[in-house]
Amino acid sequence: MASRWDAVARQIADLPRKDFKERLDDACEADRHKLLRMRLRWHIDEFGELIIRPIIGRTMPWYGWNAVNRQILDWPADRFEDRPRGLNQQFLMWAPRGSAKTTTSKIRALHALVYGLDAGMVLVAAGEDAAVGWLRTLRSWVQAGSPWMKRLWPRFGVKGSQEELIFSGGETGN
Repeated sequence: MASRWDAVARQIADLPRKDFKERLDDACEADRHKLLRMRLRWHIDEFGELIIRPIIGRTMPWYGWNAVNRQILDWPADRFEDRPRGLNQQFLMWAPRGSAKTTTSKIRALHALVYGLDAGMVLVAAGEDAAVGWLRTLRSWVQAGSPWMKRLWPRFGVKGSQEELIFSGGETGN
């Protein structure tokens, strides 16, 4: 079911932005939400702008995407069940301090959680404080929500301890 939904979502995502906006404007509200969820499945940059930017913007400026961010956002976003058996995705980032590597990676992680792209995630950080900081950020983004996150995924939530979070209620492909 998810693969079929992903295929249709890919067609929606492939529409030029102008054509997508026209289609969105012509749709009823329920279809508008479905179309947005489909487009955001494949446009992680737009997911970040629509879902995360309002949350981050409450406490700090949003500078848009730089070249490092673009590379991080362009990594594959396939589902774990569609990958060759035993394939784990690992990425190495090497860029200057302050280039938003961590924030962009957190956006990718939240996107993967919302869309159920991975069966689970393991976070490896420079230390316990860094790992807990990552989890604290993801939890706060979900709990704070943005207006669009609440509209598109009203049941998406998080529970669990400081060391182990469980996310549920994301995209079902319907």
